[in-house]
Amino acid sequence: MDDFIRSHIKIQKDSEFVIEGTGQTGYSYELNLEPENIVGTYLPNVVMEDISGKSMDTRSFLGKKSVINKWFIKCVPCIKEMPFLNHIMRKYPNFNYLSISPDAVNEINDFLTTHKFSFPIVPDGKKILKDDFSLVWGYPITIITDESNKVIYARHGDIQIDSNNIYTILEQ
Repeated sequence: MDDFIRSHIKIQKDSEFVIEGTGQTGYSYELNLEPENIVGTYLPNVVMEDISGKSMDTRSFLGKKSVINKWFIKCVPCIKEMPFLNHIMRKYPNFNYLSISPDAVNEINDFLTTHKFSFPIVPDGKKILKDDFSLVWGYPITIITDESNKVIYARHGDIQIDSNNIYTILEQ
């Protein structure tokens, strides 16, 4: 298990049982992988390519706040929050922006003909989302980092609901 994953997993003892034939006590555990658990950790160093073929490296995010969004083309809450994310990008143009989708480039390009989303998009991101970012909680997920790539906000679900908090975090 890599350090990034280990740093934000909270293991909770779920139940206790007797191991058959030994008389010893065993325990089952539940992993608590909620997005809020990564607040205070740092982004992993990941190199990826966006839909235009431009290379992106999370180390290049150092020095600016970053807004990272996990989404996919058939996710209704993801689509619903896109106008708000576009607004954030216009309001705070000097931040880094990144979105990662498990969808293929051609599917995303088709989607973008009818939906406006201004974030740079990394396609085919299943492996990146799972292995590098450990984002396994569902869709959408939005992460905000500070200038040192430290996660200062993470939310599962439509971030418009938390817009006052988002503005406060981005303006700090």
